[in-house]
Amino acid sequence: MIKEHGGLYSLVELRERGIEVPASGGNDWSHDADGYKGLDRYVHLCFRPTHPMEYVARQDGRIGDSIYLQIHPDVLKINGVMYTADVSNKAGVEVHTLEAARELIDFEVIYTRTN
Repeated sequence: MIKEHGGLYSLVELRERGIEVPASGGNDWSHDADGYKGLDRYVHLCFRPTHPMEYVARQDGRIGDSIYLQIHPDVLKINGVMYTADVSNKAGVEVHTLEAARELIDFEVIYTRTN
């Protein structure tokens, strides 16, 4: 579907384009929480080899086999990128601009030690 529709899109963009995702990782609660925090306007990425909520999504039956895309860390250089140190819509998690997050991110690890 990513190739078919020309890329990765935020939840807002998916809805505007009328794209129905057959196996969403998020449930209604997480989508509502994203909307409440304005995070539904972003594509959510994780620089870990797994995601903390993937297990829950599989257990709930929202997804079957997980497929992880390797995203180049250069996406961090795109204007407007935001950063969180935990699941973004989790209560109490702060959303930072990349400039503000520079003290929280170990760029050496992201750019030289990640595969």
